[in-house]
Amino acid sequence: MLAFNFVPTSSFVSAVAFVAAHAKGTIAPIHKYLLLKVQENGVVSVQATNGSYYLGRSCRVDAVREGGSVCLDAGKFSAILAKLPSDAQSVSVDIVEDAGRITGEVKAGRSRFKLVGESPAQFPQPELCSNHFKFTVPAAQMVAALDKANRVAPSNDCRAILNSVLMEVSATGDCAVVASDGMRLAKKEFRIGSFSLPADHPTDSLKMVMPKQQVGQLISLIGRNNATDLVFVVDRNRVAVIDPSQGWRLQFSLVDGQYPNWRSVVPRPSESWTSIELEREALIGCLERARILADEKKCTIALSLNGSELSITSSNGDREEGAIEQMTCASCSGKKALRVCFNANFLLQAVTGLVGAVVRLTLDGDNTQSAGLLEADSDALALQVVSQYRA
Repeated sequence: MLAFNFVPTSSFVSAVAFVAAHAKGTIAPIHKYLLLKVQENGVVSVQATNGSYYLGRSCRVDAVREGGSVCLDAGKFSAILAKLPSDAQSVSVDIVEDAGRITGEVKAGRSRFKLVGESPAQFPQPELCSNHFKFTVPAAQMVAALDKANRVAPSNDCRAILNSVLMEVSATGDCAVVASDGMRLAKKEFRIGSFSLPADHPTDSLKMVMPKQQVGQLISLIGRNNATDLVFVVDRNRVAVIDPSQGWRLQFSLVDGQYPNWRSVVPRPSESWTSIELEREALIGCLERARILADEKKCTIALSLNGSELSITSSNGDREEGAIEQMTCASCSGKKALRVCFNANFLLQAVTGLVGAVVRLTLDGDNTQSAGLLEADSDALALQVVSQYRA
């Protein structure tokens, strides 16, 4: 049925581990299996799916004695490859089918592992994305943007469209990645270079609403130190993300529906608003300490500005507990006195979602319906929006 050899240090071992980590049998038993496709020229495709996504990675093995396909238990097969004896110079895999029963043996040094496989016909093969849109994205910028957005996107909101991340790409090559849970919003922009939209496309931009689960998976696949470019292939309701350098492809369905107009909720500060600049690490420390004694249910903190001095206070009224943190603003413009309240967790996550030494917080102290705007001078294309707490 199939037979091949590989060395324990080959890319085949890492490819199996990489794909097997994403094989989940929560929907159907076959989803906990890997599909191995071995070609006569030594190229091996390793695939996994959970029914909502398909992940594949290609690699090479040292020698193919017989090409073919088989489904093997992902957890067991990857565990065997991870624990190969250190003195094994070569590993052989032999899969045979007899009277409809598929069995296999892995030989490594003096170790023998006998496995039971499944027919490759049982593995649900996806229909590949048609090349309706195709563009490249720098991997480092993509993963940084997705990471910021996915921290904000909820996972169980009753508004299903919010359990996702919006990626909006204009024909001029401007890419915005946005997520919101109704109380806060994160946005990151970067350039990808221009690409062509079909003549029948209804708008001048491409909007992809990606499920939070698949965004998290994509972040882990890309890695934070990836210096290559990713290829996005998109059709009407699916996207395939390809890393040519690593040989993997992740395909999943996009969320059907219209993402809310996020631009309408981004504050537009006027001259009457107050803008303060604060040392980011010092602010994070103050928020973390003040949060300890905040109200256990509401977790609110108050920010009071008097001149260039900012006080951050929390109170747990029922227990007569509280905390006061004070820090000096690096700069301050607008009103010289105000008091606003925020959810401590939301504000802390917004600050940590930015980079740089200094963050700028812009507030309308006269309007508790207005959200606060957080930005960093070192990253002008990223912002965080946090709603004020309404008593």
